[in-house]
This record gives sequence, C-alpha cells and structure tokens, in this order.
Amino acid sequence: GHQSCLKFSDKLMEKVRTMRWQCIECKKCSICAKAHRAGSMLFCDVCDRGFHMDCCNPPILKPVKG
Repeated sequence: GHQSCLKFSDKLMEKVRTMRWQCIECKKCSICAKAHRAGSMLFCDVCDRGFHMDCCNPPILKPVKG
C-alpha cells in the first residue's frame, strides 16, 4: 500500500521499511504468530505490528483508544 493511502506517518513508514510488513488482512500476532481474530487484535501506532489482547502480559481486557 501507499503511505498516503494507508495514512502512515513518516515515523511509522521508517519503521515499516525495516521489517516484513503485512497488510491488515494477513497480519499475525507478533507474540503467538497466529492469525488475526476479529475484535481481539491491537495494532501498534508506532510499528504497525499486531498483538492479540490476551497474548499481552498482562492481558488487555478491552481495546484501547488510539
């Protein structure tokens, strides 16, 4: 995707270029490496990696705003 279409900041694009980026449909949890489960995945605004809320330590019980 294009930076402008994805609305990625310059800082996020710098980080994304250093790692293997996955689109939102293909993204896997960076902790357990399992596929996206609707409603349970959080996406980092800094690195764009995904994390299941229950994989975090401590687990996140409800989605955070951001």
